[in-house]
Amino acid sequence: MGETRDIYPVGIFGDAFSVKGDVPVVDDEAPPTVLIGIRVGGKDSTELVVRGERKRVPQEFMQELASFLGDNLTVDYEERSFHGKPQSSFHKAVNVPDVVVFPKSQDEVRKIVMICNKYKVPIVPYGGATSIEGHTLAPHGGVCIDMSSMKKIKSLHLEDMDVVVEPGVGWIELNEYLKPHGPGATIGGMCATRCSGSLAVRYGTMRDNVINLQVVLPDGDVVKTGSRARKSAAGYTRTDPTSYKTKKTSFVRE
Repeated sequence: MGETRDIYPVGIFGDAFSVKGDVPVVDDEAPPTVLIGIRVGGKDSTELVVRGERKRVPQEFMQELASFLGDNLTVDYEERSFHGKPQSSFHKAVNVPDVVVFPKSQDEVRKIVMICNKYKVPIVPYGGATSIEGHTLAPHGGVCIDMSSMKKIKSLHLEDMDVVVEPGVGWIELNEYLKPHGPGATIGGMCATRCSGSLAVRYGTMRDNVINLQVVLPDGDVVKTGSRARKSAAGYTRTDPTSYKTKKTSFVRE
């Protein structure tokens, strides 16, 4: 029989909240959902379990956060559950954060960290939640710091080939931003070097994608190796830039 594992000691999910003044607070009187002795896996299971326990954060802590975060703070259960649940991880979530915050500046991050340190409240940084190692889990509750509001591209230094960004910037966004500035290969260089890359297995190398070349030979002659026609009575015309028979240096013009 395969091994099954228990989740313990206790994970408490507060599923309701109230508001005292302008400060949201997890409702102490609401009946919590208690997870204890839940078995996961089954025969030959290799699932990993994160075990944790949750201690409710003090109201003074919530008040200090709300004093400068305002609406950029939530104790909504759905929001906390989403942030405490691994999106792509094999690890199981046994707790959720007590509060999720959305700082918009380095100064706000600094204040959040200082307050958490003051009250000894755990911190879980949250980016795109693509980790498969359980980095966004909150086994002891605490504060989830969602960095999605900090997504400015502050400066680009082309001469030094570096860029200054905030942590919420997605790599696809950054790639699109940098694309017009290069660096990148040129068609002539790709022909001259029979360029290839990681997708060559699917799309072929440069030699497989060249129809014809117009080149300048060392003696000044201009040679066109084919036409734009994909097919004629003589068959397909396709130039292989690596098998040009002159055995002389040539300069790709078109």
